[in-house]
Amino acid sequence: MSSAHDASASGSCSGPRCVPDQFPLRVRRENVTGMMIAAIVVPGSGRPVVFVHGNSSTKAVWANQIAFIRQQRRPCLALDLPGHGDSDDSPEPDVTYTPPGYSAIVRGFLDRLRWTAVDVVGWSLGGHIGLELLASDPRLRSSIICARCATGRCGAAAFR
Repeated sequence: MSSAHDASASGSCSGPRCVPDQFPLRVRRENVTGMMIAAIVVPGSGRPVVFVHGNSSTKAVWANQIAFIRQQRRPCLALDLPGHGDSDDSPEPDVTYTPPGYSAIVRGFLDRLRWTAVDVVGWSLGGHIGLELLASDPRLRSSIICARCATGRCGAAAFR
């Protein structure tokens, strides 16, 4: 089950025109492992770019990057991780709110889109998720950019 509604990359929109003004965006909601996950999905051609936000953030932080990628006519995805923005909270936080759990959500959304090779841009927690995603799914081997992401592997204890 999926749905879409008008929204801006910032998460607020009072009508059909959304931020950035020249790029009305649609938020798509997909059921991924029993949770409704909200995302901005931009169609295009070429290898898609996947934006993964940091902790306590949303897809909105990527508004300018989405606008740029859209101008390049490349497809992109910016989702709200479970427990963030317009996505559902997890019924199993101990499982979901970890880099492997979050990466499974991103991978599930990518499977829905049938995207197999992507460029991942992750900020903070999103960088950890991107590293986990690319390490755990050889189909997605492409490239990753991590910003403000501490080195080393985080365990579930780091999220308590």
